[in-house]
Amino acid sequence: MNSYTPSLAELEIRLGKLERQNRRWKYLGFPFRLLGRSIFLLAKVLRKRLSAASTAATPAAAYDTLVVHRLELRDKAGKLRGLWSVADGVPVLWLSDAAGQRRAALGVTALGPDLNLYDAAGKTRAALAVNAAGPGLVLYDAAGEPRATLGVTADGAGLGLVDAAGELRAALTVLAEGPGLGLSDAAGKLRVGLGIMAEGPGLELCDPAGTPRAALGVTAEGPNVVLSDAAGKGRARLQVVADGPVLLLSDAAGKTRAGLDATADSPGLMLLDAAGKGGAKLFVTADGPSLGLYDAPGKPRAELIVTADGPSLGLTDTTGKPCAGLIVTADGPRLGLADIAGKTRAQLAVVAEDPQLSLYDAAGKTRAVLVVLAEGPGLELRDDAGQPRAGLAVLAEGPGLALNDAAGKTRAGLGAFADGPGLELRDAAGQVRAGLGTFAEGPRLVLNDDAGKTRALLTEDGLSRP
Repeated sequence: MNSYTPSLAELEIRLGKLERQNRRWKYLGFPFRLLGRSIFLLAKVLRKRLSAASTAATPAAAYDTLVVHRLELRDKAGKLRGLWSVADGVPVLWLSDAAGQRRAALGVTALGPDLNLYDAAGKTRAALAVNAAGPGLVLYDAAGEPRATLGVTADGAGLGLVDAAGELRAALTVLAEGPGLGLSDAAGKLRVGLGIMAEGPGLELCDPAGTPRAALGVTAEGPNVVLSDAAGKGRARLQVVADGPVLLLSDAAGKTRAGLDATADSPGLMLLDAAGKGGAKLFVTADGPSLGLYDAPGKPRAELIVTADGPSLGLTDTTGKPCAGLIVTADGPRLGLADIAGKTRAQLAVVAEDPQLSLYDAAGKTRAVLVVLAEGPGLELRDDAGQPRAGLAVLAEGPGLALNDAAGKTRAGLGAFADGPGLELRDAAGQVRAGLGTFAEGPRLVLNDDAGKTRALLTEDGLSRP
C-alpha cells in the first residue's frame, strides 16, 4: 500500500506547463486571419484606387497652338502615336500602337500619379499608381478584370491573387507581425493561413465557414499541432517539448479531459473529470507501471503498481489513508486491511502454498494467526508480548487445543482423537501432571508427580495408586 503521489505530482506539473504553452499557441491563428483580411482589403483598395486613376479624361479634339495645351506625336505615315495634354486639370500622356490603338497612359490625378498599360483590344492589363496609401500595381485579365494586386501601405507590403469571379484566392503580405500567406476558397473564405510570427512559423487550416480547424506551429518549446471543433475551440493538442511528445484532449468547455505524456523517464496517461480533479492516471517510471484512480475532490482512492518485487493494489479512504492493500511477491500473494488510523490490522497471505490469516492490534503486534498446513488447519492466539497463549489445530489424529503460559510453555491441552477425547494439564517445567481421557475401556483420570510418575489413577473400577 505504498503511495506513488510524488510521481503523480510530477506528471501533473508537466501537464500544467504544457497547458500554459497551448494557451499561448491558441492565439497564433489570429494573425493568419488578420493577414488574410489585410490582403483582401489591400486588393480592394488598390483596385478601386487604380481604377479611378486610369479614367483620366480624354483631351479635346483640336487646339490652334502647337504646344501650350496639346502635344501630338505622329509617325512618318501621319498616324497619331502619342498625345500629351491636360484635360480637366489632369496631365495625361497617351501612347498608341501602329494601328492607332491606345496602349499606355501616364497621368497625375487628384489621388496621385498612375500608369496604365492596355492590350491590342484596348483592355486595361496593368496599372501602376502611387497615392496617400502607398504605391500599388494591378494586373488585369483579357476581360479587363483585376487578377493580381501588389501594394505597399503603412501596414506593410502585400500581394493578392484574384479569381475570375473577383474573389481574393491568395494573399501574401509582410506586416509588423511577420510574413504571411493566405489561401481562400471560391466563396472568399480563408481556408489556409501560413505565417511567421515572433513565436515562430505557423500553418492554419479552416473549414468552409472560415473557422480554424487545424493549426501547426513551431515555437521555442517545440512543434505544436492544434485541432479545433466547429466552434473554433481547440479539442486536441499535440506538442513535442524537451521532455518528449505530449497529447492533450479537451471537451467542448475547453477543459482538458485526457493527456498522454511520452517522456524518456515516465510516460503517462491522464483521464480527468469535468472539474479536472477526479479521474485516472496511468504512467510508467523506472520502478514500473502504475495506475491511480481519484475521486471527485481529487483524493487518490486506488493505486495499482507493478515493480520488481511484484504487482500491488492499494485502496484508500476519503482522507487519503490506506485501508486495503494487495501485493504479490516471490513468497506469494498478501492482502492487508487497515483501520481508520491507517494501521494494518489484518493480513491474508499464501506463503509456501500455505494460506495464512494474521490479525494485529493497534500497535501492529500479531495477536492471532490462522494457517492451513499440509497436516491441517491451525489457529494461534498471542498476547501483547507476542507469546502464543492458545493454539487450536485439526490434524490427522483429530482436533486439539493448547493453552500456554506467559513464557510460551504449554500448560493445558485438549484433544479429540480416534481413541477418544482427552485433557492434559502440565506444570511450568512441561511435565504432564494430570490427564483426563475417554477410551474404549472407559474414562480415565491420571495424576502425576513432578517427575512424571503416575501417583493416582481413577477409572470405572475405582481409584488406584500404582
